[in-house]
Amino acid sequence: MNRRVLLLITAGGAALLVPWIVFLAVHLPEGYTTNEWRLAWVGFDVLLFAGLGSSAWLGFRRRRAAVPVLIATAALLCCDAWFDVVLDWSGDNRWGSVLMAAGVEIPLGLLLALRARQLLAPNQPPRFVTPQEIHDIFTDPIRQQIMHTLTSVPVTIEALAAMLPADPVDVAAGLHTLEVAGFVHRDGDRWRKRPLDLRWPEPDRMSAQDWANFGAWQERRLAGDLELLATAARHPERYGPWVRGSRGGLRLTQEELGQFFDEYLELSNRYGALRDLAAADGPGRFRGRARSQGELRTITVRLYTFPQSFGES
Repeated sequence: MNRRVLLLITAGGAALLVPWIVFLAVHLPEGYTTNEWRLAWVGFDVLLFAGLGSSAWLGFRRRRAAVPVLIATAALLCCDAWFDVVLDWSGDNRWGSVLMAAGVEIPLGLLLALRARQLLAPNQPPRFVTPQEIHDIFTDPIRQQIMHTLTSVPVTIEALAAMLPADPVDVAAGLHTLEVAGFVHRDGDRWRKRPLDLRWPEPDRMSAQDWANFGAWQERRLAGDLELLATAARHPERYGPWVRGSRGGLRLTQEELGQFFDEYLELSNRYGALRDLAAADGPGRFRGRARSQGELRTITVRLYTFPQSFGES
């Protein structure tokens, strides 16, 4: 929906509510008797039960549909707290309702709203590659292999060296360098990749020579990516439905392009976090869950955005 239309609808709705609120405050009776009291509250609690149950399942699965359900359930909890306190204020259960609202309903509503925000927000702040990291890490063969092979599942140095394959001494030295730089994390005698939102460096913070070195490094990486893509395209019998492709074009402002890029990364991070969550349950449960959902494979995903031509308006 166009932002101006959305602003018009929301602002207009808020403006119309003002006279309605004044009307209700003046004309509503002090007391009101209804025959549907039980149905209203039981129905409300059934709706709250459905919201909490759906929030638990969708939130655990990190589904995007969890966001509106979490927000709606948080709103229901706050409404429940409001009506419990207000309607019991003149009765004997006043402080019980206050304690229930302050101790359970409102904190739980805030927790659900926070969870919704976590599902929408990136799992970690963006980090821009520095010239020093390009020189010390991404052009070193052993460190590159470690970064490519290591996952969120902790492994020992010996196991990682066998996977590469490489000398365990060189692997240990590379891991320590990567740990200092913040790319990997050590859990006892095991190592795992730290989740990162790693982005291209900002041109205005690099010298011309550093940017030239970065460009040369990217050319080498793109050559490898293109070779993988060409192999996958030439051998559909080997890769089958694992290979997906799409090309498209958009007319965007620079601000909209930034929003598009951030939303893409948020989607990628969310799927990565789902896999990290499964891995955190332990290797056995991780393998079992992977089998229940089908074969698990590491997928190469790339996103590059650039103008169709220089100076295009």
